[in-house]
Amino acid sequence: MLCLRTQRGYVVDQMVQNFVVERECGKRGIVVTEAEIDRSIAELRKEYAPAVLEDTIKAHGWTIPQLRQQFRAKIGRQRLVMERVKLVKMVHCREILVKCRQSGIPSVTGSAGRTEAEALTIIRSIQEQLNDGKEFGDLAQLYSESEPRGANGDIGVLYGNMVGNVEGPVLAESLTLKKGQVSKVPVKTAEGYCLIQAISTSDDHSTSEETIYQEADTECRRVQAMFLEPTIIGALIRQSKITYATDDELIPGKPLPIAAATIDDHPILMKDVLAKCVADGGREAVDNLVQNYVVDRECERRGIVVSESEVDQAVANLRRRIAPHTIEEGLPAHHTTMAGLRNDFKQQIERTKLVLNQVKPATMVHCRLISLQDTPTEQPPSLLAAVQAQLKSGKDFAELARQYSRADSKNQAGDAGILYPGMLGADTALLNAALTMKKGQITPEAVKTYDGYVLIQAVSTSDDHSASEAPLYAEALATYKEQQAQPLILEAVRELVKKSKVTYFLKS
Repeated sequence: MLCLRTQRGYVVDQMVQNFVVERECGKRGIVVTEAEIDRSIAELRKEYAPAVLEDTIKAHGWTIPQLRQQFRAKIGRQRLVMERVKLVKMVHCREILVKCRQSGIPSVTGSAGRTEAEALTIIRSIQEQLNDGKEFGDLAQLYSESEPRGANGDIGVLYGNMVGNVEGPVLAESLTLKKGQVSKVPVKTAEGYCLIQAISTSDDHSTSEETIYQEADTECRRVQAMFLEPTIIGALIRQSKITYATDDELIPGKPLPIAAATIDDHPILMKDVLAKCVADGGREAVDNLVQNYVVDRECERRGIVVSESEVDQAVANLRRRIAPHTIEEGLPAHHTTMAGLRNDFKQQIERTKLVLNQVKPATMVHCRLISLQDTPTEQPPSLLAAVQAQLKSGKDFAELARQYSRADSKNQAGDAGILYPGMLGADTALLNAALTMKKGQITPEAVKTYDGYVLIQAVSTSDDHSASEAPLYAEALATYKEQQAQPLILEAVRELVKKSKVTYFLKS
């Protein structure tokens, strides 16, 4: 029953898709031959070699006939989709890229600190040489800073909606060019400026280029098909009248419904769905039930109790995280109930409590920050020194944070709360510096973080703080312990299972 609740949605969805695809293939006269399936099986054998394919799929609860049926459906989908794929223009191109440093962005490797104006001067010189009859490929070999180099600037065959590392402006400009044309205006990229030449097009290219155009066409069709497939199959499903069995019909102790779904009166049999669910997730479901049992037993032995209020708090936290969506909306999608969700939270809290005593205490520091952005056009280099000078003269750290720190921390006078080791979302350099400080200390030098510089003041520490800060430290300690406990849970539960005598009757 657990397998049906957790796995049924995906399994039924796949069976529905396979049925509508096979039915549509039948209407259109699309036939997948046994020879095509044989080739797919042979390719899979090579992929898994030296392992034996039969042994590999058996470990996942599959059989060769089931695998052949999956390949039949897959090939049928590809045929259906390929009918909708459109021919697109393709252009075989070269580029000459001149890198430069752009406003607010650190120097690009290879630009040697070159400014945009200097890069454009080089580009204009190249354009003049092209006008004088110099070959684009020769100039690319001489000037281009594209990587890899050595192919006369060749960047291959480009086409619309190409997936890869070709930038949008380069692609857009390339597709406007005819054979032999060079872009009239330099194209700005993330690295600098480039000129583009169309060596040839899909409608006008040499015999020697036929292979690369065929390869590009195959990849282009594959990418188009990848995006078209969900749309086409979704349309086939929407055109069908489908009804599904609900979780309310899966009652322990009562017979299962005959059909898990019907498509235009064609049944997807529940027994077939159950067999697939058990094959795919049966062992995992049994493992979860075994783990839950040994955890419950160990908690009872140790006197560990999870109160209803703790579960209430976990549910409330989830409501806040997913707002404006509601838990009630999500329960059907995850094939569970509120009682099931509460039980999951109870198990999670129990497991955490089992290992909390293994979490070692750690030093924590309550900090204020003066955070300065590392952007030359917005932050004069002298500002950091000016703030440090005011701190040395005795100016209040909190007031300077209000005056100079970035907007996200001004209103709190730079208060960053309690920092602790491994704190999620915290900059590593900032944590390393803060956790070595004593109460009242200010970092003598600014700390370089991923997005700027930070000056830190230790308001207090876990060993030296006021009574008014005790609730803050208690809350941070609870969060720290829960975070540190998570990696320990898996091994703890494994040990409990190993100490128990478990006999499995479900074969994978």
